[in-house]
Amino acid sequence: MATKEAVKDQLDKIVTKLEEVGPYVAEDWGGSVQFIFPDLDAAWFLQMAMDGTVESLVEKIDEEAATGVVEMHSDAFIGVYAKTMSTDEARAKGQMRTRKSMEALIKVIAPTL
Repeated sequence: MATKEAVKDQLDKIVTKLEEVGPYVAEDWGGSVQFIFPDLDAAWFLQMAMDGTVESLVEKIDEEAATGVVEMHSDAFIGVYAKTMSTDEARAKGQMRTRKSMEALIKVIAPTL
């Protein structure tokens, strides 16, 4: 199992990557993604601003407010971003589930992989 610190570090890298690729990927969207890591008993909420920038990344769970939800085993999350595991493989192993809007994943996750 990956550590909570390793997962937070990867989430911070996602925020940095979103800042690097520019706001055009999520401009006029203003959505959010809830990341849930049941094996760590931890969750983070990533909120995007309407101008396409990252508004906040906070440790909390609010699935109701989230535009999209990604629930993953921490090792799968680290593996996907290290490119040692694909999202398809994570899903097939039952280590990744998504709920609500796929647009959230397209806007936030796809540009950071």
